[in-house]
Amino acid sequence: SMLLALRRRFLVLQQLPVALVAAIGGGAGLGAAFRSPLLGAAYALEELSAVHGLPLMVPTLILGGLGGALNSRLGQPARLAEGMGAALELRLLPLALLITLVTALLGVLLVRLLIPLSGWLAQRLRDRFRWLTAVGITLSLALLAVLSGGLSLNDGSLALGPALAGAPATGWWAAVPRLLGPLLSIAIGAPGGLMHDSMTLGAVLVTPWLGALPEQQQAALAGVAAAALFSGACRTPLFCALFVFTLQGNAVLLPWLLTASAIAAAMGRWLGGPSWNEVQVEAFRTR
Repeated sequence: SMLLALRRRFLVLQQLPVALVAAIGGGAGLGAAFRSPLLGAAYALEELSAVHGLPLMVPTLILGGLGGALNSRLGQPARLAEGMGAALELRLLPLALLITLVTALLGVLLVRLLIPLSGWLAQRLRDRFRWLTAVGITLSLALLAVLSGGLSLNDGSLALGPALAGAPATGWWAAVPRLLGPLLSIAIGAPGGLMHDSMTLGAVLVTPWLGALPEQQQAALAGVAAAALFSGACRTPLFCALFVFTLQGNAVLLPWLLTASAIAAAMGRWLGGPSWNEVQVEAFRTR
């Protein structure tokens, strides 16, 4: 978003295609924030290069690598879980598959639900009663913050982090605040709004039902759920699996994250309809 805004002001950036500027900025931001240049490269490969071609990979990987190298000097991201190394037990594979199918479907339904609702909200934010709508949204966010003890205030990481570590600090209600962020994001035509929200939705909806399992197995299944719901909404399986892996840090779980993300993306394409990113791009261009 920063680089796209700067493009409007600086002629040198206007010489570059919008998609290239978005890829470079996104790769640099993801690489710096999560110390993972591969995350930025995967985003460009699956989302941006699907339309504009593989040449976007080189500048994205370079900028993501530089951002990751810079942040390595500044310390470990606080939201990266540590000490998670347990493999998913074979006896839990049927449960993992069921969780994948259910959360992937929820990811698809989430986008299907948010698109018309965001259109309705966008109209309310443009009509003559827009100030009442804005105040209502503000009061809703404030009330959720008070009722949740502050857990609703950021992008979902305050609830997602404990869930991915196998020690959820909240119940299923933690999913409620995560619905408002994406809804408001599309309604105002702003980029973003679903990554952490969808991962948090998957994790916090599943973990309350896993209390009988060991903590590390709860964490593994929460990771699968987070990746599946994320991929069902965005249909970028490599990026979604790598994002959850970056946050959780469990290398032995990566094959299952990739599998769950691939299944969820396939379900999203099979069920049809636009993905979240496609809707966001159209909303941004319209805006």
